Amino acid sequence: MSINEEAKEIVAKMSVKEKAALVYGDGTWKLHGNHKKGFEVVTVNDGPCGLRKPYSDKADDVSIGAIPATCFPAPCLMACSWDPSLEEKVGQAVAYECIANKTDVILAPGVNIKRNPLCGRNFEYLSEDPLLAGKMGAGYIRGVQNQGVGVSLKHFALNNQETHRFTYSAVCDARAMREIYLKPFEIAVKESSPWTVMCSYNRIGGVYSADNRWLLTDVLRKEWGFDGVVVSDWGATTNPIVSHASGLDVQMPCYEKYAKHIAKNVKKGKLSATAITEEAERVVALSLKCQHKIGPTSAFNEGMAFEVAKEAAEKSVVLLKNDDDFLPIAGLKDCCVIGAFAKTPRYQGAGSSRVNPLKIVDFLTSANAGRSSGNEVPYAKGYRLNEKDGDPKVLKLEAVDLAHSHKKVILFLGLPDEYEAEGFDRLNMLLPLEQVELFDALYRVNQNIVVVLSCGAPVELPFASKAKAILLGYLAGEASGPALFDTLTGANNPSGKLAETWPLHYNDVPSQAFYPLSDNNSLYKESIFVGYRYYEKANRTVLYPFGYGLSYTKFAFSSLKVTPSSLNEKGSVSVSFKVSNIGTKEGSEVAQIYVGQKNSKTLKALRELKYFEKVNLKPGQSKVIKAVLTLQDFSNYDDTLERYEAEEGTYLIEVGDSSVDLPLNAEVDVKSPYKGLDRRAQLSTYYNLPSKGLLLIGDEEFERLLGHPISTDIPAKPHHYCLNNTIKDISNTWIGKKIIVELKKRMIKDSDPKQYQDQIMDMLMDTPIRMVSMMGLPSKYGMAIVDLANRRPIKAVFDAMFWHY
Repeated sequence: MSINEEAKEIVAKMSVKEKAALVYGDGTWKLHGNHKKGFEVVTVNDGPCGLRKPYSDKADDVSIGAIPATCFPAPCLMACSWDPSLEEKVGQAVAYECIANKTDVILAPGVNIKRNPLCGRNFEYLSEDPLLAGKMGAGYIRGVQNQGVGVSLKHFALNNQETHRFTYSAVCDARAMREIYLKPFEIAVKESSPWTVMCSYNRIGGVYSADNRWLLTDVLRKEWGFDGVVVSDWGATTNPIVSHASGLDVQMPCYEKYAKHIAKNVKKGKLSATAITEEAERVVALSLKCQHKIGPTSAFNEGMAFEVAKEAAEKSVVLLKNDDDFLPIAGLKDCCVIGAFAKTPRYQGAGSSRVNPLKIVDFLTSANAGRSSGNEVPYAKGYRLNEKDGDPKVLKLEAVDLAHSHKKVILFLGLPDEYEAEGFDRLNMLLPLEQVELFDALYRVNQNIVVVLSCGAPVELPFASKAKAILLGYLAGEASGPALFDTLTGANNPSGKLAETWPLHYNDVPSQAFYPLSDNNSLYKESIFVGYRYYEKANRTVLYPFGYGLSYTKFAFSSLKVTPSSLNEKGSVSVSFKVSNIGTKEGSEVAQIYVGQKNSKTLKALRELKYFEKVNLKPGQSKVIKAVLTLQDFSNYDDTLERYEAEEGTYLIEVGDSSVDLPLNAEVDVKSPYKGLDRRAQLSTYYNLPSKGLLLIGDEEFERLLGHPISTDIPAKPHHYCLNNTIKDISNTWIGKKIIVELKKRMIKDSDPKQYQDQIMDMLMDTPIRMVSMMGLPSKYGMAIVDLANRRPIKAVFDAMFWHY
């Protein structure tokens, strides 16, 4: 008997009330089980960089302490490996730690598209390209679930900013939605069958994701065949009855017992009995899956997990610049090390992905390992990480003196913790001014500077032309120190490739003119032109292109063969070419295949990634890469027909090692009855993308792309508030002022360091009233708060006692 059949048998013997008890969470980190019925409680925990679990099973709040676990490289770095098998290996190690710590489902991976570099949560996401994000996410899922631990693919969908993340509405055309923002989820669902999917906080076209039947039922289940559990993001459910009728299986978290209330709504016909039965069956099936864990072999231990984290970092770090083969530097001979991050590494992001690491090894410790006392690598802090770190002028002078007395400088720069985190977006793409000024001061006395970057997303690099070499570590996990040391000294040959474009300046970013918000709408005016799709179509110069990364050896591409040279509706095209290591060291290269149509009628990017493969080659060794492209790889989504179609015409297949370095190409003729969708007259700016940005795309042209007007949120009128209004919305009311005073008291008491306080307060002000349960209050108190804001004190008393959704 299959697990699904067993689940159906169990649920068939349950009452409506018993079924209803399964569709909401049991506190913060558990789904309800029923031992007598034959299925157990399911425990879920964060996160994308490794296990983040409270110390005690009775503790809901992770902030009071999480168990020690391996902190793996953040997804922003992992994606640069371009190696789904490496993601699978990391996923396996994460699963082992989940099993050891009685966690059934890990809340990862996040495959949301990196639409804009200022998104505060970009370090948790994989790429600006849907194929790369989807393939890497699928690899992670396989690694975890093959051990009998589930994942939660998130955040579904169009969750691409942190500003007003609980309430904003994503306004996006159907084609961009399908080709860019839903595509990585589709790939991951179809290729790796995640056990759960987590829907996002935001709205899509005005409808909250948790209430979005089109998203959760029509697309996810009916079109893609997903048969797992849909859970809400924590606090994302606006109305459980509406959500369960729309395709949500489990409301998370939940601190109250809703079973009786849900059963009443079934009896009244507001919620179908079939829906509750199917949702219960999926929850039971999940529990049964979690009872069949494989677990690690006896040989796996904590040290092996650290080695996996180190390997993952080494195979992902990106060498951005290396003038005159300045790197590697054996033994760091004649070098000094400058920068606080060398000793106090920035190895992970802040928020729900933060891991309590088992063992942090910084760069200085790695560099000094094996050195005798008094013979350590010379070091100076150089800059402050917080206001208590000393006088910046003194730190700079100490660093300049050190640089002046050594031939080479290894300079660690990057973004401090408070610059990027879950809950808020970055203000700009700048490094701290103190760090930029430090580089300039060092450069005046020593031009042999290697910059090592720690950050979760692109930053502007005004010194890029001056540095001898630049090594990007992003957020490299707890083994960042030895991974970076081995790379700088040559024990590891870097092979990472950028999973996102690094623009020269923020003004170059296609969405910068309308990101993040307009009237609580997030306008996706750039449509399909995200990242390299925009920069190359608009011929915009970038600092480092998508797919770019250097090595300590050299590679060459040759012998491209594409057969046949034409393609019809039922055929496919075989692509083969040779990659050769023509250098002197063993190394890995990422071969990339892009497809673009010549002279298309349909609005299209210049080229799009359609295949990639990472190969390791010894000096003089070659390998033939073979790929098969189907009609789908030449297709685009036609929003008028609501399906993918391949436009007839000539396509260019390009092969190389980045989105701009493509030495091989061949043409393919696609035979198709579909002649394309010519909208030049209506969308002239889109067809002729301006190189100076998308400021010229007005609302009228965007509405023509959408096919409907931009809906405008009506601001909440005084005394007409609801549960979806935020604390900020009611800030001028008596109860709103009282809440803000209490929040500030709690924040000042709990928040450390102080620089987080403004950011935390902004996030709290954006919190909807419906999420009071996340603050430890019964949900009915939220309705009472709404009543008081609406000047209805008597109703507030009644609702505080008896209210239900």
